[in-house]
Amino acid sequence: MAQKGTKSENSHGKKENKEEDDQKKEGDEDDPQKQEKKIKKKLRQIELLEQKQAEGKTLNHEELTKISTKKSLEEMLENLKIH
Repeated sequence: MAQKGTKSENSHGKKENKEEDDQKKEGDEDDPQKQEKKIKKKLRQIELLEQKQAEGKTLNHEELTKISTKKSLEEMLENLKIH
C-alpha cells in the first residue's frame, strides 16, 4: 500500500506522487483564472442541458441538479470578476 508522499505505479505503469497531486489540486482553488474557467465550463454544460429540456427531452436527476446550481455558479463568477 502506497503512503502519502511516496511514489507508486498506477495501472498504466506510470509513476505517481500522491502528495504532489494533492498540492496541485489545492493550488487550483487559489487561482481565480482557473476557477473562472471551471465555472464557465459548468455553465456551458448547463446551457446544453437547458436546450435538451426545451426540446422536450427528459433529464435525469443529476442533470436537473446541475441545472439547479446555475444561479449559484453565476454569482460565483460575478464575485470572481469583482475581486
